[in-house]
Amino acid sequence: MTRFSLIHAEEYAATRDQVWNALLAAQEDLAMPLQSADTAGGVVVYYVQANSPRIAGKPAWTWVDCGRGPGGAPRADSYRLTFRLIAVVEPAGGDLMRVRTKLLAYARESGATGDALPCSSTGELEKRTLAIVAARVAP
Repeated sequence: MTRFSLIHAEEYAATRDQVWNALLAAQEDLAMPLQSADTAGGVVVYYVQANSPRIAGKPAWTWVDCGRGPGGAPRADSYRLTFRLIAVVEPAGGDLMRVRTKLLAYARESGATGDALPCSSTGELEKRTLAIVAARVAP
């Protein structure tokens, strides 16, 4: 069973190239490296795997809920985390471009074997990404 994940979207009065370049540059603001960028498909994927409880400059629980560990502490504070943030650029009609974002995240106990646990997004990293794009395409 996987956890429900939200897709966040925003529209921008900008060209596809402006939005695309803003998404590529957003890796600096997010402190998340690009895993891939498919210009033709309009898909950007940011990827980070961390043993630290901080992702993109904030505590990981800001971005995800991975449940609680045996001691009751959030797993996002002590588990190894894998984040994959996906952004898709598409026409929205007229002179508008739309960016849709989705976060997939997993937690695995350090040193443990077996499957990683899926985490639920709080939606905050996706919203932050859209705000970064907005600021970068603003006149």
